[in-house]
Amino acid sequence: PDPGGTGALYYTGDLPVGGVSKKGIFMHPPYTGGVGYTWAELRAITLPNAPCLFHSWIGIRDGGNPSDGVLFRVELIDQQGKVHRLVEGTGIQGTWRELTADLSSFAGQTVRLRLIADVGPNDDSTADWASWGEPSIKVKAPVRTLQVAEAR
Repeated sequence: PDPGGTGALYYTGDLPVGGVSKKGIFMHPPYTGGVGYTWAELRAITLPNAPCLFHSWIGIRDGGNPSDGVLFRVELIDQQGKVHRLVEGTGIQGTWRELTADLSSFAGQTVRLRLIADVGPNDDSTADWASWGEPSIKVKAPVRTLQVAEAR
């Protein structure tokens, strides 16, 4: 929290957006001494060896002054350390929006995801209470299983 006295924040918990709470990650971009973005680089994970995607809900947590929106971005850092910008979207007050990124080309690889909350093109950090709701990795299609019954 608040690295370098910038006002930037990061924590996890229940996040209400439009009166609907979701568990997730809260971020506030810096606002003291200048503006910019807040980010969290998640621990390395090995993706399923199947077509998959990153999924999250994005929005601005209830209770703040009017905001001009937050730019949410997802980046992936591959095994060689190369950063891939996957997807971005704008979160607004009053409603959750879906944000998805296709991870299929990295299936089976060990990667790190970086979640970014930026004040946006107007450089206005007012009430930029960025909320990532229920971020997860999902397999694109159901995995078929075969159950073998024991012969009697």
